[in-house]
Amino acid sequence: MYLIISGVIVTALLLVFAIRAVLTPFLFALVITYLFAPLIEFLESRGLGRLLAILAVYAVFGAVVALVVVFLVPNLLAELNRFAESVPELIRRVEAFGERLERSFTRTPLPDSVRAVVNDTIRDLEQTLLNLARAAVQGTVSLFSGLLSLILAPILAFYLLRDLPAFKDKLTALVPKESRAEVLAVAVEVDRALAGFIRGQLILALVVGVLTALGLQLLGVRFALILGMVAGFFNIIPYFGPIVGAIPAVALALLKDPLLALWVVLMFFGIQQLENLVLSPKILGERVGLHPLAVIFSVLAGAQLGGVVGMFLAVPVMAVARVLIWYLIRKVRQ
Repeated sequence: MYLIISGVIVTALLLVFAIRAVLTPFLFALVITYLFAPLIEFLESRGLGRLLAILAVYAVFGAVVALVVVFLVPNLLAELNRFAESVPELIRRVEAFGERLERSFTRTPLPDSVRAVVNDTIRDLEQTLLNLARAAVQGTVSLFSGLLSLILAPILAFYLLRDLPAFKDKLTALVPKESRAEVLAVAVEVDRALAGFIRGQLILALVVGVLTALGLQLLGVRFALILGMVAGFFNIIPYFGPIVGAIPAVALALLKDPLLALWVVLMFFGIQQLENLVLSPKILGERVGLHPLAVIFSVLAGAQLGGVVGMFLAVPVMAVARVLIWYLIRKVRQ
């Protein structure tokens, strides 16, 4: 029986991996469902019908999106346009930065063998910075084009939210009565792990993104709005995400002034300390229940299997796997 269940789970995971390219709107719809479900259940408990509760939540969500579109999107598009126009200048600055490094080491008395290694390292660093600049442009464009293409997600989430009780009833009916209570208990654990991670990480990402944009604006770093969104977006990835999200801002500040880059590094360090010591324990807590080593392993494995998308999905998948594995261990012991 357990071999059959394990085979079904493995087959389902392989199928999901094979069709992962078309699952993005459904994943975003699932995120929206997890965000809106508590609000809808609260309105239902106050006597409002489920459909009316969904429409009310969607109305508030639509109003917030409209405000963002009116006040934020024009500034964002203008900043993206300035960013695209400044790419040649940024590349020239990277090349000039590499040349300055090479000249400074040329004047330093070093053995020829060491000097050759240093020159090769500087050229590799220059090429890496150029590749990062190009990747930043391509990644920014693909990020916003991908978000614009996900207008389907709220529609899918509407149907998920509307039929969620029916889905639960049908899935419950498929479980044999003698094991229904046990399976439902496992489902509650899975739901708690997923909900805790999704809601907590999105709230933290929003806070980190806003703080980063404000801090960079105060420090005088260009493209603060875009860099804040990038930092908040990557902050969803535990441990590695904050580092990746900080690299573009530090690189831009370094091209302008090394002292400014130091202030940017200190700003990111302060925001991360605020998140780790104050925000994360209160918002996220221990809901996922994974050891830091397990989180790091899952993120690295996700990056290897699915790139950036795999890094985002790694921790929630590992959290669900943890619940199922402990359930199977308990059954085997019994």
